[in-house]
Amino acid sequence: MHTHKKVISKKHSLLVVMLLFCMQIGFGGVNDSISALKSGYDKAKVHLHASRNLIDKHIDSASLFLKKAKELFPVITNYASQKENRLKAELLILEGDILVKVGKLNDAKLIFYDLLTRFKEHILIKENADAYLQLGVISDYQSQPVAALKYYEKAYKIFDSLNYIKGTSECFNNMGIIYYRQGEVDKGIEYLEKCLAIRKAAQESNSSIAVLLENLGSMYLNTAR
Repeated sequence: MHTHKKVISKKHSLLVVMLLFCMQIGFGGVNDSISALKSGYDKAKVHLHASRNLIDKHIDSASLFLKKAKELFPVITNYASQKENRLKAELLILEGDILVKVGKLNDAKLIFYDLLTRFKEHILIKENADAYLQLGVISDYQSQPVAALKYYEKAYKIFDSLNYIKGTSECFNNMGIIYYRQGEVDKGIEYLEKCLAIRKAAQESNSSIAVLLENLGSMYLNTAR
C-alpha cells in the first residue's frame, strides 16, 4: 500500500501563488517569470495548478489558465512519455471538471471517456479513478443512479488500492446518498458511516464532518434509530 500524493516543486508553488495574487493587480512581471521557465512542460504545469486553485471561486479565470496550458502542449518535448501523459491526463480531468461546473455535462462525459480510452489503468491509475468518480457525479446529476453507483464502485476500488482516503470517502459519501434516495436507507447509513469514520481519522475540517453528520441524522430519523 502507498499513499498517493500530488507533488509540485517549490518553484512551481511560488509561481502559482504569484499568479493568483496578480489576478488582483495585473499579470506584468509574473508572465515574465513564467516565460523564464525553460520548458513548455513547466509552464503548462504552473498554469494547470493555477486553474485548479481557481476553479471553485473564479471559473472564468480557471478556464483562461486551462486554455494557456492547452496552448503549450504542442511544444512539450524531450520528456518521458509517462510524465507527459500524466500532465495531459491532468489537463483532461481539469477540463472535464470545469465543464461540469458550468453545466455542460455531456461535453464533460466525452472528456472523461477520452481520458479512459487514452490512458489505461496500468498507465495512469489515479487519473482513471478521478475520471470514474466524475462520471459518477455526472450520471447522478442526469438521474442515472445505477450508472452512477457503477462508476463510484470502480473509482472506489482504485482509490482503495492506492490508500487514497480522500477519494475513498468521497465515493462512500456519494454512494450512501444515492442508496438513501432509492429507499435503501440502511445501506445509505452504512456508507455514510464508513465515510464519517474515514474523515474523522483523517481529521478533516469540522464543516465537512458537520454536513455528513446532518445527512446521517436525517437518515437515522427515517429509520427511528
